[in-house]
Amino acid sequence: MQQRLGDQHAQVHLVLLLPAGMTAYASLKKIAEPKEGEVAFVSGAAGAVGLVAGQLLKHVYRCRVIGSAGSDDKVRRPEATAGGTSSCSSDGAAVLASADVDR
Repeated sequence: MQQRLGDQHAQVHLVLLLPAGMTAYASLKKIAEPKEGEVAFVSGAAGAVGLVAGQLLKHVYRCRVIGSAGSDDKVRRPEATAGGTSSCSSDGAAVLASADVDR
């Protein structure tokens, strides 16, 4: 991530999204350490942290993102679809209650 978006630069922009942005950023940076091209699963992808994590994974880390949410409405809500077909701009989405996957 440092090559595409320096740590300080990312932190300055994510401060605007506190606490969700910093939670997503720190979780990916310190725990998950995703690599370009990997498939990433985001649980709770329609929530605040999940939306930011999905965006970071897709656009900064360049991962394929699969997101899950608790209902069809959360997967398809307009504010969650910017730049993608389902929640958090994910490449696929699963509704936990039905476990159906949209592609």
